[in-house]
Amino acid sequence: GSPPTPVRLAKLTSEAEGGDADAAFFLGEAWTQGRGVDRDLVQGVRWYRVAAERGHRGAQYALGETHDTKQAVHLDLCQAVRAQRSKGTTALPAASTLKALRALADSRQRLGDQVSRAG
Repeated sequence: GSPPTPVRLAKLTSEAEGGDADAAFFLGEAWTQGRGVDRDLVQGVRWYRVAAERGHRGAQYALGETHDTKQAVHLDLCQAVRAQRSKGTTALPAASTLKALRALADSRQRLGDQVSRAG
């Protein structure tokens, strides 16, 4: 189908924030694929996680796929940089932070593998 309109995205966001797993999954799809919004993997994975935590099987699979394709390190690095910038600094994360992010990405990939096998 066609990309969602801004009005539809706002409605989906409200529904997802209200507990609708299908709406959260659709937002994950929209953000990761750039459908109706500028592509933003961090936002896409955020919504996939919300839907997956609510038991949405498609979101669980999609979340596993993002980690299987090695996007996790990039996503976590983006989140770390955004967090630092929100605190007023433009410095990149320290080497210890990068090492921790890589370890987190590895553990998330293992979790994604488990989710994929469970599906």
